[in-house]
Amino acid sequence: MSNALINTLFPVVVYDKQLDRDITEKEKLEIYGLSKNTVNNKNNICTSGVDVLNGSPMDYIKNFINSCLNEYVDIVIKPKHNLKLQITESWVNYTNKNQSHHRHFHKNSVISGVFYFNCVENDEIIFYNKLDQFSSFEPEILEYTNLNSNSWNYPVCKNKLLLFPSYLEHSVSENNEEKTRISLSFNTMFDGLVSSHNSQRLKI
Repeated sequence: MSNALINTLFPVVVYDKQLDRDITEKEKLEIYGLSKNTVNNKNNICTSGVDVLNGSPMDYIKNFINSCLNEYVDIVIKPKHNLKLQITESWVNYTNKNQSHHRHFHKNSVISGVFYFNCVENDEIIFYNKLDQFSSFEPEILEYTNLNSNSWNYPVCKNKLLLFPSYLEHSVSENNEEKTRISLSFNTMFDGLVSSHNSQRLKI
């Protein structure tokens, strides 16, 4: 038997946390009200505004997201100085039957996130590996793992929050059900002192 070690370096972090309560009627009314002012987003639709978390009906969810962003900074980034992640924009995605969410990543952002108001059965988000270790080769795979896959179907459910690096490409498969898949997406930027070195002083 081999005594080789398999180590993983520089993993991509996907933070996963469930909201501790269900969505209130006030929050539901806000989300469905926002659906009256949308724009086309290739294969689905999204709110025309990008500040949906700034309304008072969304205060609890915004506070929950900010708490999770703070936890992400403390656990993953571990900054030396007082550094936080500030939400810069937020919007709601509506994916109806026969619609999907195209493959994309989020520009001009550090960490992006998605919160699920409503999901379909066996719902998932698909993440893609930009650093394909096999390059142009495509060997047939006996068993897919997080070590050999170019994409990964990550299961999601109602009231779940995911945080991930904004460069990480992702998409959502076609909705085959009658109900609408509703998710809230947001982007962030550093807020605080990034570095105190004279040659790299950057206060955002």
